[in-house]
Amino acid sequence: MGVVKPDQLRSAVTAKPYGAYFPNRIAARHQFVRHSKHRRDFLTYCYGPSGEPFPSHLTLRQRVERAYLWSEYEAWEQWQRAGRQIFDFSLGLLEMLALTDVSHVGVEMLRLPYPACYLDLSAAGLRMGDDKSPLIEGVYVLEDSTPLDEAGHELDRMIHLSFTGNYIEQYAYVNEQLTEMGGRGFNAYTLLHDVDESGPEPHVLPTPIGKVVAAAASTFATGFMDDADEPTRAAILDLHVSFVARTVNLVVNCLLYLMWPDREVKPAYAPGLPVHLATRLTKATTRRRRQVAEANLAAAGFTRVAYVGDSVLPRAQRPEVVTGSVAAHWRRGHWRKQRWGPGLQEERPIWIQPTIVNKDTGKAAKGRVYDV
Repeated sequence: MGVVKPDQLRSAVTAKPYGAYFPNRIAARHQFVRHSKHRRDFLTYCYGPSGEPFPSHLTLRQRVERAYLWSEYEAWEQWQRAGRQIFDFSLGLLEMLALTDVSHVGVEMLRLPYPACYLDLSAAGLRMGDDKSPLIEGVYVLEDSTPLDEAGHELDRMIHLSFTGNYIEQYAYVNEQLTEMGGRGFNAYTLLHDVDESGPEPHVLPTPIGKVVAAAASTFATGFMDDADEPTRAAILDLHVSFVARTVNLVVNCLLYLMWPDREVKPAYAPGLPVHLATRLTKATTRRRRQVAEANLAAAGFTRVAYVGDSVLPRAQRPEVVTGSVAAHWRRGHWRKQRWGPGLQEERPIWIQPTIVNKDTGKAAKGRVYDV
């Protein structure tokens, strides 16, 4: 009792180093920890002195790059303050979630595990744009909320999704056309629910994901510079709409999975810990020594990574009988609400997982998916 279990330290063969996750990599590259101690100076570097325009010697591209760097810092800062939580989703689970419908899910149903966290989606292999564009590595999920009533019974919640990857290197020209140069560009959007304010007390309304997507596109369309011509606006808006369409279902599914009572989440330290600190952790034979070792790791900037869906095999590795002439097919999964708690007043999501129909008649064709 008290000894570190073998699966609490991930093998370098099967897991990426801790420093390779985007929040840690971008922080090391731009020295965010140091800048956090002199935040005002870093803000001045990125935007210029308060109330003054950018220094005249900077080109528009340099201004866009510095403003984007500040947005990177702000997302990292919120994540850092919330405990540096990373959820690393396996390829097998991401494939299954991609086959799960969320069109009937209301955004008001979503509950985050932390006020700010990072979902590593790199296993999915999604790209920001076309086949030659940068990979989407993951997404910061950041929540803002304010009470709708004096008692605070209901909250007006906004879930900000800020996707990561080598965006600015390829898409700085997009941000040059946007009024909010400090924004994240087309690779960010917010999930908002509707609020009914017609009665004596405002309350949250069911808001399906499709409506949220349409609202995100409408909001983005208002952010262009006045001198941006119509073809440019249309092309950039198309980038944003396509990006949202390719990412929102997966992210919502990931958040629902983290709410699912039967979720598989295994916290463990990723490879790349300092040798002396990792040694202290593995040799800790009492609860007290383990707590001290973990505190030393946390002080050095290392926390456990939550590995999600380890046991879900990728589709290419699943044993499937191929004997018949009638093609098998995948039936989409979906989510349903389950009432629970005192008086059944609370709701939680239950995952009806994707399944292969007529599995014994053949292997499901890739991309062949049917709705229930």
